Amino acid sequence: MPLIIPFSTLDPSDFVLTSGAFYAPSVAPLTSLKKISLLDLRPQTCHRGQYLLVRAQYEANRGALLTTWVEDEFDNSEVVALYHQSQKQSMFTAISSGHVLLIKEPLYRVLIDEAMDKEIKSISVDHVSDVIRLFDHDERIPPSWQLRPSTNCKTAEEWKLEGNAALKIGDYHSAIAKYEAGLACAPNDSEICLLRLNCAHARLISGCFDGALQDASFILSKEPRNEKALFRAARALYELRRFEECLSLLDILAIEFPQNEIAQRERDRAIQRVQERSQATYDFDLLRKDVSYENPLVDCADFIGSVEIRQTKSQGRGLFLTRAVKPGELLFCEKAFAAAAEDQKLDPRFEARTGEKLLNRSFPEASSKYANIITIAVQKMFRNPSLISAFKELYRGSYSTTEEKMVEGCPIVDTFLVKTALSLNRFGYSISSREDHFKQLGDSDEADKPETQYMTGLWMLGSTLNHSCLPNTYRSFLGDLMIARAARDMPKDTELTFNYTSSLESYSERQKTFKNWGFTCVCPLCTAQQSESENPHQKRALLVEDIQTAFRQSALFDVPLDCSKIEKLLDTLDRTYTSPPDIYPRFASLDFLLSLMLEYRDEGRSLDVLRIGRRFLEASGFEVRFSMTQVRVLRWGFILDMTVVAFVYLWTACHEISPALGRQAEELARTVYEIEVGERGSFEEGYVDEMPEAEVEVGRVQEAFGRMGVQVG
Repeated sequence: MPLIIPFSTLDPSDFVLTSGAFYAPSVAPLTSLKKISLLDLRPQTCHRGQYLLVRAQYEANRGALLTTWVEDEFDNSEVVALYHQSQKQSMFTAISSGHVLLIKEPLYRVLIDEAMDKEIKSISVDHVSDVIRLFDHDERIPPSWQLRPSTNCKTAEEWKLEGNAALKIGDYHSAIAKYEAGLACAPNDSEICLLRLNCAHARLISGCFDGALQDASFILSKEPRNEKALFRAARALYELRRFEECLSLLDILAIEFPQNEIAQRERDRAIQRVQERSQATYDFDLLRKDVSYENPLVDCADFIGSVEIRQTKSQGRGLFLTRAVKPGELLFCEKAFAAAAEDQKLDPRFEARTGEKLLNRSFPEASSKYANIITIAVQKMFRNPSLISAFKELYRGSYSTTEEKMVEGCPIVDTFLVKTALSLNRFGYSISSREDHFKQLGDSDEADKPETQYMTGLWMLGSTLNHSCLPNTYRSFLGDLMIARAARDMPKDTELTFNYTSSLESYSERQKTFKNWGFTCVCPLCTAQQSESENPHQKRALLVEDIQTAFRQSALFDVPLDCSKIEKLLDTLDRTYTSPPDIYPRFASLDFLLSLMLEYRDEGRSLDVLRIGRRFLEASGFEVRFSMTQVRVLRWGFILDMTVVAFVYLWTACHEISPALGRQAEELARTVYEIEVGERGSFEEGYVDEMPEAEVEVGRVQEAFGRMGVQVG
């Protein structure tokens, strides 16, 4: 792990950076810094108390990082590398020859490119807040670098027109800078409001919603019924996910400007978000249709149910119930703070350029599959500093950072805090848990679809859930929406948990994974597996091979499956466990039990389907009771994709014995599907064909359950 240099240990003097070290962003006011030249730079040194003023010599190469050659006032040249500047909306993506940069407390990094046996030197700007682009009218630009004559005599109207021209060609940050220059010389409130109105528009387009809201709010303080200001303030509030405030402004627009159809559509959208947040009225079917590989983000609000964040005794923050809940109950829905494709690079042409290829090899984060989500999170907070405080609440291990949020009007974003927090709190996920569910089951229709796109994302509330290999909460995904549901009956004050990795992995594999999060799992399953000797594992491996051989021989020689033999082998397999299945589920048996259920179902042996189905559920930790009129789950167990199939087979068998019983089993199947996939609206698409039509006499029901040896009254 790279060396972390805590912010509290830094002093204003230079320090030599250890290879791979983290360093804090600059929080020094510019007036306290001394200007230096490129010749003053020392290798592997972060130059505290100093700054550089440089000019780009060429257009910046765009990739996972931006690189270009720069020069100082004395004609010295060096490479500058700007990290985490996204391709869209960043003021640095349009860097070209002549653009001037001010770099606070610069880091001069020297790395060895082993492939070319040479040093790679660059001024590395890891923190986006450490670099400032100076626009043409900035007085800090040396006269010899000025592209135009003095702009001191320009009027506010002239600045506005220049800003409009920049806005028209998509140079939003330049437009903002020109509007702000106009504000400095605007003669009256009317001119100020016009400039701020345009500024709000440019900020909205560039993702600076905090600033857009400030601009629009200023106008509304002067002109409370300004139509454009109301609309732009509402749009900023929507993007900041402050839907109730957004709706209140759109209500005013609807009354004052009923002819504004765009505002009315936005109002309808805001009403949906407010209802989702308060009542969880999600249209999951519509969201599912809107999600695609090209559009993996959904438009919806967060819903927080009967849960709250509390401190745990030993695991930091955790999420707890404020009332008792039932299986399948919606606990919360949350959109990702940031999400990105795991294998996505910011520019597929990145390695095609020789200069960038060298930097890619030398700077590990440039080629990291997580570079994109880091950039998204960094830029989101840099443009909207109101989000920084919540991000700093995330678990970050021992990493310490500055408490400064703004310095001279510039947001302070610690890139290494973002990287550390993401490494400890992000999750990998599929954009469609439903699609993933059926692919895991080998559904031929789903198998023909494109390969599942796996993403990585950060959820603020979701990250507070601690781990258990026997979770009581299941999460599923629809686009970047995390859906969390209760997986069992739970009383008030229960801490919610879900598994950070598959519980089907071996004990040693799981513990190795947990080291990445800095903890050792001591849940009941881990405790039971740790206490086991090697002997039971060896016995299980041999028995599993025997059972697999029986299935293979049946398929290979086209002979009936010897179900009796397999059941006896499964009996022996079950005896290799000493802990009960609600603590140590019989994972090795589940595939075989489900296959037996299918075999018996195809043979029309409904009673055997029920018998093996109950055994499957008990092996998963469930406790189930059958009677002539009722199917009851007394204790919920471990749920897998195949658990849904097992309940569907039980539903089929129960219906053939009694339609009333079948309806109860059907509801259980739908509930398990909902827990696993997140919503139940798509259940019928995959499973409705499993439902047979049959009516039977009560006498047959009594006979059937009597033969099973279960309760009949």
